[in-house]
This record gives sequence, C-alpha cells and structure tokens, in this order.
Amino acid sequence: AFRGGGAPNLFTKQHIGLVLQYAAVGLVYGVLPSKIYPFMQAYLNGSGAQVLTASTLVVLPWSFKVFYGVLSDCFPLCGYRRRPYMIIGWTICVAMLLAMSCCRVSAPYFLDPADRDISPSGYTPEIEARFNCDAASEGSVYVVLMMFAAFGYVLSDVCADGVVVELVQLVQREPLAERGRTQSSIYTTRTFASTIGQILVGVVFNGKEYGGSFDFSLTFPQLRLQLSPITWFYIICE
Repeated sequence: AFRGGGAPNLFTKQHIGLVLQYAAVGLVYGVLPSKIYPFMQAYLNGSGAQVLTASTLVVLPWSFKVFYGVLSDCFPLCGYRRRPYMIIGWTICVAMLLAMSCCRVSAPYFLDPADRDISPSGYTPEIEARFNCDAASEGSVYVVLMMFAAFGYVLSDVCADGVVVELVQLVQREPLAERGRTQSSIYTTRTFASTIGQILVGVVFNGKEYGGSFDFSLTFPQLRLQLSPITWFYIICE
C-alpha cells in the first residue's frame, strides 16, 4: 500500500452513503430506459421514430456528465462540492417521478388486448373503432418528465463519481492484492441495482395491455409511485 491506515470499509457510517447512492442510481437507471418499449410501443402503439426519440431523450443527460463535473468542482454550495448537488439531483428526480405518479394515465391504443393479435389487413371498421388513435400523442409528457428525472439522478451520479475520485488516497491504502476493490464494489452495486430495476419492469409490465401474457400489471404512474419513496430514502448525507 502507498499509504497507511488500511483499505476503506465502504459499509461503515462514513462511506455507506456512497454505496447507497450508486444503488439508487442503478435502480432508477434500470427502470427508466427499460420502460420505453412496453409503454411507448406496446401500450401506446407509438411509431418507431417516437420510440427511438424517447429512448434517446431518456439517456441524453448522460452526455452532460462533464458539465456536471465542472459545476460541482468549481461552484461549491455552502462549502460543499458534492453533497448539496446530490440532494438537488435527487430532489429533481423524485419530483419528476411524483409528477408522473400523479398524471392521468392514457387508455391503451388497443382497448381490447385481443385486437393486438389481428393482422392489420384483417382490421374491420368495427375493430378500428375500438382503437385509441390519440394514445401515441399522449406519451410525450411522460418522456419529458423521464428526461428531467434522468437529469436529476445523473447529477447525483456525477457527484458520487467525484467522491470516488477523491477517495483515491484511500484506494492507495489498499494492499496491492486488493487494489481496485473500492471501485469494483460500488460499480458492482450500481450494476446489481440496475438489474433489479430491469427485472422489475419485465415482471410488472408484462400484462396483456403491454403486449405480454400476464393477467396482472402496473400502470405507468403506479410504478413511479413505488419508485419515488425508494429513491428518496436512498439519499444518505452525513
């Protein structure tokens, strides 16, 4: 080890907030992009262009990581360069999730899920009368809210990355055989939480109205209502 003091223990009060920070980022990151296909395409029957645009907008905030880094490095708040921005980021994210939870959910494009299995060439005037042709246009509100939610949690993620960079001096206390364990632990946590989020979407959005085969499912606002408190309580600030 280059420094004395031993390797940092991430599961102590001093560092557990960083672990939970990455867990929260992974959970939200696993849910938001995964929700685009079942909601925009299967539920609202959006066009390929709409689905592609939505998928791009939800991950667009990751392109601004460098600017977030400059912001937190050069403009500290109340003497802190990381924690205030983490709180701001999660506040934005939770506010957007709560807003989506309160939005009126649109009726699906296929009001009768059985119509989904009918070829377009077999549509009759009676079948077409059951379609909610305005469904696709109502998804834009959710996409915009998801994009701003992503701006929030990406801000928190960048600040967490900044903390990791500052912990390099702690990493240098790791024995050579354990070098890199700190970074591996936090990124494994984020990946695991992201996987949980993707599994959650795969289970609760596999109902017939989403093109699946399950007899149960959650609506879009219901999932956001569940995700909001989970995200909020992941905020740890010593």
